[in-house]
Parts: sequence; C-alpha cells; structure tokens
Amino acid sequence: MLILGIDTSCASAGVALIRDDAVIGRVAQVDKRTHSVKLLPEIQALLESNSLAPSMLELIAVTAGPGSFTGLRIGASTAKTMARALGIPVIGVNTLDALCASENAVSNSELPVLALVDARNTRAYGCLYVKRAPAGAPAVDKTDVLIDSIPRQFEGSAIRVCGDALNNKGITEIIAAEKRFSFKTDGGVTYPDPAVVAALGRELFEGAEDKSVFAPEKLALNYMKEW
Repeated sequence: MLILGIDTSCASAGVALIRDDAVIGRVAQVDKRTHSVKLLPEIQALLESNSLAPSMLELIAVTAGPGSFTGLRIGASTAKTMARALGIPVIGVNTLDALCASENAVSNSELPVLALVDARNTRAYGCLYVKRAPAGAPAVDKTDVLIDSIPRQFEGSAIRVCGDALNNKGITEIIAAEKRFSFKTDGGVTYPDPAVVAALGRELFEGAEDKSVFAPEKLALNYMKEW
C-alpha cells in the first residue's frame, strides 16, 4: 500500500511516502507561515522524484491535532481535497501520538515519553506515554499543571520529553526546574515525522472493520481547546 503522510501541526510542513514498512522518501521545511505555499510543491516534488503519480496513492494520513489552528486546517484541507479527487481514504492521526512514535523511532528507548505541543505562553498540549501507550487522557493546560498530573509512580523516573514545546523558553525553564521527575530533553524530537504519521495511519486503517469512516468528508480535527 502506497501511503502519503502529511504533518502541518506545528512549524514544520512535512510529507513522506511509505510502502508497507519501507520509507520511500520524506521532505520537511520549518516555517509555518508558508505551509499553504510549500505543502503542495513538497508533495509534487516527492512524488516526481520517486517516479510516482498521485493516482498511485492508496491512502493519505494527516496529523489532525492538537497543534496550530491554521497549520492543521491547511494539512487537512489538502489531504481531503486530494483524497476526494483520487477516490481514496484519508485518516487523521493524533499529533501527540505521532510525536511519541517519532521519539521512540529515534531513541529506540523504553522510557516513558512526555509529548508536549506548544499552546503559547507556558501552556501546552500534553500526554504521557508508557510503552508507547497513553498513560492518561491528553490535556491542554499550563505546563506545571500538566507535570503535576503525572502519576506519582513516575517520580524519580527518567522521562523523555519531545515536541515543539521544547522551543518555548518559558516551558523549558519550567521543565528544567522540576525536581520530582528526571526529564530528558536533549535530542528530543521536535516535530512529528510524516513517515511515522503515514505508518500510524496505516495501522488505524488496517485495524478498522468499517473502512467507510475514513471517507474524506468524515475527517475531523481535534483542536483540544476553544480558539
């Protein structure tokens, strides 16, 4: 199955192509101000560089939130338009799930992962993952409140942190000052890998009994807060 993965949830506009378990290629540019300009040329360039045509795509997976309001809408509208034109399914992938999976793919570690997406000021969208599964419900709040919600069983444990919240100085200062948990931030993945988004989309597609839920008109975004 040839799958296109798209991520525009944060500052990076990333696309990737995978077939089965193999990554054919990926392209990403960090500048959320021009997602609307860069995304389609990235997709076209990626397909052409691999001698592939859009008609060969069988599935599209796109990050569906949380994240940038504008970025998510650009990614979703592009994915829906392409899927409708090609007559193929499109799947929304949770940004926090994609960050955790991207972090695990890079670190190859079994440590818990705290995925944080910047929600401005010192607020973040966050979720703790243990053995690649959510340890609780995703939430959006001040970073110190999100940290306080981490189960006490993890106090003193090493926890890897990933997400574009690591680019926010106010948030990193809160993380650095925390004494109850041993947060590891060096080298943490900042943006979801679009190839991982594609792989997660395939898993969701293959695991669903009713494939009609992935019709383009049913793609929904999860902003996790009122804008």
